[in-house]
Amino acid sequence: MKKFIAPLIFGVLVLILISLYLFIFVEAFKTPLVWVVYIVLVIAAVLVMIKTLVIRYREIKEEEKNDFSQY
Repeated sequence: MKKFIAPLIFGVLVLILISLYLFIFVEAFKTPLVWVVYIVLVIAAVLVMIKTLVIRYREIKEEEKNDFSQY
C-alpha cells in the first residue's frame, strides 16, 4: 500500500503547480479568451494526470503479482 502513496502525492503536487502557473499567466492577461484557454488546459492536465496515475497503479499491481511468482 505504501507504493501507492508516492505517485498520488506527486500527481497532486504536479496538478497544483500546473494550475498555479496557468493562473498566474491568466492574471497577467485578463480576457475571456484566456480564461477559456485556462479552463481547457487545467481540465486537460487533470485528465492526463488521472490517466497517468491509473497506469502507474496498474504497473505497481502487476509488479506485485510478478514478485510472488519468483518465489
